Amino acid sequence: MSNLFRIPEAERLAERLCAATFADLVFFCNSGAEAMECAIKVARKYQFVSGRPERHRFITFEGAFHGRTLATLAAGGQKKYLEGFGPVVPGFDQVPFGDFEAVKTAIGPETAAIVIEPMRRTLEIPGCARSQPSATSASAALRASSGTCNQLGPADSGAPRSISAYPVDQSGWGRIAFGRAPER
Repeated sequence: MSNLFRIPEAERLAERLCAATFADLVFFCNSGAEAMECAIKVARKYQFVSGRPERHRFITFEGAFHGRTLATLAAGGQKKYLEGFGPVVPGFDQVPFGDFEAVKTAIGPETAAIVIEPMRRTLEIPGCARSQPSATSASAALRASSGTCNQLGPADSGAPRSISAYPVDQSGWGRIAFGRAPER
């Protein structure tokens, strides 16, 4: 969708999404990677306008998948996706998935946000997802005490991966960007 033209159907859908969820605004995009790129920019811009321009790094979780752009590949940190694409885009610190203490340790003066996938595919059953409410709750607690943003990885956060139309509602905090599930 282009932002050069008004699309009445998209405007009506955005109004309905805002009315039915936590959101004040909706960002439509073509992929989870595009949504994640937007989320990266939003977190950095938020820190900048809040007087903390040094906060530009992101804590992400090992084994995550955030898209196929250079920055989203770096956010995911998986060697199999990074191989052959030159130097890794800096600014992403991976910690073991579900390790609250590792997240606490990784937060520093340059941390802008903690990125978490509320719905994450399991390795045992491809295509199935599992929620990590304890991880999202822990992340929310860290955000409150450290001044970081929480961002939900949009690639695997939508209705196709959950019983709920908005699985983020199950985790107790809002997401920054909407996205669609990637085709793998």
